[in-house]
Amino acid sequence: MIKLLLLLFSLVFFNIPDICALQILVSGGKPVTANNYYSTYEPSYLTDGTVNTCWLNPSYSGWATVDLQQPVKISQVTFYDLVSSGSSTLSLYIDNNFIETKTLSLSGGVITPFIFDVPDITGQYVKMNITNSASWVEGHEFEIYSTTVPEPATCIMFFLGIFLNFIRKKGE
Repeated sequence: MIKLLLLLFSLVFFNIPDICALQILVSGGKPVTANNYYSTYEPSYLTDGTVNTCWLNPSYSGWATVDLQQPVKISQVTFYDLVSSGSSTLSLYIDNNFIETKTLSLSGGVITPFIFDVPDITGQYVKMNITNSASWVEGHEFEIYSTTVPEPATCIMFFLGIFLNFIRKKGE
């Protein structure tokens, strides 16, 4: 029992960023601008929290930018795209600085997440530039995440609670 407690303590103490890091969605409900949109398929649908609505641009290329309203440390960006068939190329920019480009071949009209792992860059404006789309540009959700690490004491208390619950249930 002491060995298990020491192992738990050492894992938590020496690996707090790896064990306790939390991904926080920071783009929910934030304002979005775009170069164009069709009818009622407005850019604001990109941050409404559901993939059942969409921003639709009546073109084979376009861009959308989320304003986080303050600088945020960004760790991941996910853009949900739908192309009926063919490929689509997405380029990510943070505060007008190019981060990465991804091209995916899609088929069957499936909403597909493009996931960009960002090396903890701080920024306020996150832009997705879509080019070479096989159909009109369509985005279903634009998720921007920040990683936060709780205070060490919070993490230790969390894992201590798990450990004590395990011991209690083992004794039953």
